[in-house]
Amino acid sequence: MEIRGPPGVLLVSPQRFSAGRGGGGHQSIRPCLRYHAAMQGRFPYEQSTWSGGDPERSRRWYEALERSGPENVRARLAQTDAGSAGSIAIGTEQSLTIGFAQEWLAWHDRQKAEREAKFRRRQILWTAWAAIAASVAALAAAIGWALTTWGKW
Repeated sequence: MEIRGPPGVLLVSPQRFSAGRGGGGHQSIRPCLRYHAAMQGRFPYEQSTWSGGDPERSRRWYEALERSGPENVRARLAQTDAGSAGSIAIGTEQSLTIGFAQEWLAWHDRQKAEREAKFRRRQILWTAWAAIAASVAALAAAIGWALTTWGKW
């Protein structure tokens, strides 16, 4: 099975996608963020160290990555063995720094993990409330049964 993009374009072969390369691609992302962007509304591309201090270029790269989406960017990064300082073509940008794309992808992954953690916390809270409500209902039924039985003696 192959992952394909537009007609005739192979995004990732299963061997490349599952290969545990240690040298390149998105699997070797190291924590290189010099800022904390855990739950901002958008990726803080202005603070990225991979754009060479050019905010206009960073904005174009960010927009190209957003248009492509995390899964397509992940697949595109899996196709290269270049390091973080290397260049990659994503969307309309022909020379996007791999480190910038990795940083953006890591930010998206953190956002997703936080959303999932929040969902799980809420799920646990409502499950606990349901368990308490069921226990109260069972206790009320037991007390009602006991009073009914005691009243018939």
